[in-house]
Amino acid sequence: MPQVVLTDHDGGDWQGLYIDGVLVHEDHTIQAGTVLEMVLDKLGLKITFEKTWLSGTASTHLENVGRLPQTLAELDEWIKASERGEDPK
Repeated sequence: MPQVVLTDHDGGDWQGLYIDGVLVHEDHTIQAGTVLEMVLDKLGLKITFEKTWLSGTASTHLENVGRLPQTLAELDEWIKASERGEDPK
């Protein structure tokens, strides 16, 4: 099992990702998907990773409800409703 270390510092504007003691990525911020992909690649596994952005009424609904839906199908409905200019249910 690979050892994974994500470094940060008090300034908060630079991170490094080490896998098995070797720096494999550094940037101002390292997204969770980048970490996941690099670790799984080290294990010889491939995944499909997708990032979803909530905006419009979907974002407002999230702020009002205070949590994401339990399923991706529900999240997709939030996004579709927002694209139609409707409030998600």
